Amino acid sequence: MRRRIGITAILIVVLIFSFILINQKFIFNPILFEQDKITSNDWSIYKYPAQIEYFSFEDNGWTITSIVNDNKEIHFILKELKKNKETILSQSGFYKRNKEMGKEKRVVIRHLTSEKEGEGPIIFQFSYYENGNAADVGNGVDFVPISDELKGLLEKNK
Repeated sequence: MRRRIGITAILIVVLIFSFILINQKFIFNPILFEQDKITSNDWSIYKYPAQIEYFSFEDNGWTITSIVNDNKEIHFILKELKKNKETILSQSGFYKRNKEMGKEKRVVIRHLTSEKEGEGPIIFQFSYYENGNAADVGNGVDFVPISDELKGLLEKNK
């Protein structure tokens, strides 16, 4: 009986340690991960260290407006977009260019292979207009609504 309790305790400790290790190295837990239009790659692609790069399209092309290394912000962005992943908007609604739409913006989440250089593969990105209500998450194919909460974060990182 004591041996069974000891083995169970060891297994619990190993599971907890594994869970902590996975959460420190990966953005998503493999058990809870849902592959969809927002996170279309395998769960193991979404790794830390990661950073968010906020871009704005200016007269001379794309310009980085800010860089954020906040894991909670990465989770927030992905969670907010995943909430609306089933609501696909029309392409014409996204691309209706007029002065009210404002500047075109882009958010890039990158896995950092070199933290000093800020280099590494892009693991997720989307485009939007600063006064728009939709995100292009599929290179002109898939568009999802931007929640008010996400819009607030995006406005903060102009």
